[in-house]
Amino acid sequence: MIKKLLSIALVTATLTGNAQQLTNSGFETWAGSPSTPTGWGTIDKAIANSPLGSFIGATSFVTKSSSPHAGSFAMMLSTSSAGTFGTFPAAAVYGDLELVGTTPAFTGTPYTLSPSSVSYYAKGTVIAGDSAPSILFLTKWNTTTNKRDTIAGGVDYLNSSLTSTYTLRTFPIYYQIYGVTPDTINYIISSSVVTSSPALGTSITVDDITISGNVAGITKNASTQANAVAYPNPATSQITIATTSDKAKFVNVYDLTGRLMSKIDMTNKQANIDLNSFNSGMYIYTIVDANNAVLTTSKFNVSK
Repeated sequence: MIKKLLSIALVTATLTGNAQQLTNSGFETWAGSPSTPTGWGTIDKAIANSPLGSFIGATSFVTKSSSPHAGSFAMMLSTSSAGTFGTFPAAAVYGDLELVGTTPAFTGTPYTLSPSSVSYYAKGTVIAGDSAPSILFLTKWNTTTNKRDTIAGGVDYLNSSLTSTYTLRTFPIYYQIYGVTPDTINYIISSSVVTSSPALGTSITVDDITISGNVAGITKNASTQANAVAYPNPATSQITIATTSDKAKFVNVYDLTGRLMSKIDMTNKQANIDLNSFNSGMYIYTIVDANNAVLTTSKFNVSK
């Protein structure tokens, strides 16, 4: 199914000094056909450069907006129709993205800072029941296990309260492993996340992303941060997600276009998730309390 093929992972970062700004974080420069913000990959570009482009044709999920928060341009992401293939969320990643056959291919960029928060400006329309995620991960290759460890992660969701006036959004980066320097940064923005299909009409405009702060050397506050583990990882047909937090109520699992794949009650601080409907790839999970406050964010891989 085409929609399943558009799961997105990736991010590449070039940060400058303590400012920790992403290159072209204000979306001032665009190039190529389809037009893409410099330093970013989009669904439009991935489709155009893959065999899927001949079936879907030209798309306009991610476009240059002349209504910025500052400067001359911003980035607009619109959940749109792809004709007979259905409705898809827009997605942009910091770095590059391509589809090799039916598999997204991505890489990361060296990054060794420990920021504490992300801020950005957003405006637009999010259809009721839908939401638009902005997701950051910091990871490090583990030479003992030969896989990536998630050092930290954070996520923010725009919902139907979003207006046509720019609003400053800020979300914390939650650290799961302290005292370890990350080596890669991942950043993903999507226009929709719902359980069944994206909401046609959701359209957001984002601008001026800033990554800031430094948590290096601090210790974990167990009252606000929760350890979590997903096993086996990678998984094939089922995965168990467990946490140390007594406040854990639900675990939400998203694909990397931001689509909610599963929402499961946690019992005795763990949840078992059936993966039979999941394609191979990377998935994000958030553990939340009864008030939907995020306790921790991490990821796992499905390999079939």
